[in-house]
Amino acid sequence: MRARLSGVSQWSRYLEPWYGPYALVGAVVSGGIPILLPLAVIAGGSPRHVALAIAAFNAGTIMAPVCGVVADRYRLHSVLFVAGIVVTGVGAAMLALVSGVGARSALAFAAGCGAAAVVTVAYLLVVEVHPQDEWSPRIGAVQLLYEIGQISGLIFAGAMIRIGPGAGLLIAGSLTVAAAIPAWLTVRTHAVRIPPPMPPRGTPTGRQRMARLAHMVAGLGHMVPRVEHATAGVHHLRHFPSLRLLGRAVPSPLAAFLAIWTVAYTGSQVCYSMYPLVMQRVFNIDPGRSSFAYALAVVPSLLLFTPAGRWTNRWGPGRMIQTGFEIRAASLLAIAAFGYLAVPRRELWALAAFTALVLTWPVLGVSAPAIVATRSAVREGEGMGLYNAASAAGTVCGAILGGVAAELWGYRSVAAVGAMCVIAALVSTAADRNWRRPLQAPQLAPLEGNGTHPSRL
Repeated sequence: MRARLSGVSQWSRYLEPWYGPYALVGAVVSGGIPILLPLAVIAGGSPRHVALAIAAFNAGTIMAPVCGVVADRYRLHSVLFVAGIVVTGVGAAMLALVSGVGARSALAFAAGCGAAAVVTVAYLLVVEVHPQDEWSPRIGAVQLLYEIGQISGLIFAGAMIRIGPGAGLLIAGSLTVAAAIPAWLTVRTHAVRIPPPMPPRGTPTGRQRMARLAHMVAGLGHMVPRVEHATAGVHHLRHFPSLRLLGRAVPSPLAAFLAIWTVAYTGSQVCYSMYPLVMQRVFNIDPGRSSFAYALAVVPSLLLFTPAGRWTNRWGPGRMIQTGFEIRAASLLAIAAFGYLAVPRRELWALAAFTALVLTWPVLGVSAPAIVATRSAVREGEGMGLYNAASAAGTVCGAILGGVAAELWGYRSVAAVGAMCVIAALVSTAADRNWRRPLQAPQLAPLEGNGTHPSRL
């Protein structure tokens, strides 16, 4: 009993007061908006309007590099963090009050930009304030609060359905704006520092690369974003990809993987962007129930990240990526099939298939960064930046494609279109023999410092 209390006490010392407002932002952007925004828009619009709103919100991650540059150059961490909370809250609240397509898209984009600022600065408040040996547990604590926020946001969205999705957005946005006050009072701006440059060292040997890669993969279960949303990984978009960086990445195997990943990620986002509407219009599932079901699916997925790191290290990231794609394709095909088949309790089968879709994220979320590490000819931080840019592009393309599919062929076609994207990505992996190989050390250029300093990601 004492050992357990000691462990809890030791873990709690990594918590900070500003984690609370950060978790509230996670509740809004990863739980509330994905459910409430489509329902609010469709009440007076069409699937095309829903697609534009969701795509505009996801496109807001483009502001992450701007926030990273401004924070580094002017040391405005607290200002950006609080301003991001306010903009996210105001954007979410105003989305409940406007009806014009242009105004709604602009507000959704602003809310996405605010969320990107909050996530980016939150990561900086860990790596630029605390010593390096505390980064992993503190980032883990930050992510845990964000995950709790997502689950709470989904439950809140489900409870707000009877009142109305517009009222839910208004309440969520107002609470977020109010959270800016404790955030302003608790962010430790004075402690932010610029990490000193580290001396260059020579090119590591193959054994050193392999040891570093194995260590990185073993820790991915704790370090990668555990929420499948564009804003979850934007701290890696610290700088815009330069033409020189893109030129170095294009000839490498990394470019092929990023293309495949974007197509597959687009397919899953087709379903996510239209999730509450598909469940309501095709399976006659009340949005409140579908939101609760989404929250229940997220909970067990959080327990799979640590095992996913071990599986990736044992069988190789390529094999795990293929397995994840296979399960996702089967899940989306099952949702599409149940939409057309008159089988008993088909709504429960559809929710079970969607749960399987959610449960694949730990495998994909851990394996994909490992693929980036093994295939990238650029530094880890630069490769992760390109990876997260590809993921952000997938969220935007998926939202647009989901709206177009629902508009042209009906909501039954949404999951089928998403499945075709994932199948196309899966077929592309089958043509490359490297996907089944175990972990291999990448041929990296000489590193600057240790090459993995998060402040340079």
